[in-house]
Amino acid sequence: MNLTKFVLILLSLYFISLIASFIVKKWTLFLSWAGIIALSFIIFSVIFGLFLIALAIGYAIIKKPVVEKGDYRIERIKGKGE
Repeated sequence: MNLTKFVLILLSLYFISLIASFIVKKWTLFLSWAGIIALSFIIFSVIFGLFLIALAIGYAIIKKPVVEKGDYRIERIKGKGE
């Protein structure tokens, strides 16, 4: 994923959280503009955390681990057997 796609995903997640905070403002009449911004950051943090977890799970499923074949005795790892 290149940087442009990642930034666009972040901006879209923030706009989704901003829309969600405006919806919450319609339900509550006593929320100020600073409250809307704070609430949008909170919602963005939750959405971004879920996005990162989904990205990590997806990457773990797609990317298969590479297992190297070789001699892994403890003496060789410490450097004594060479």
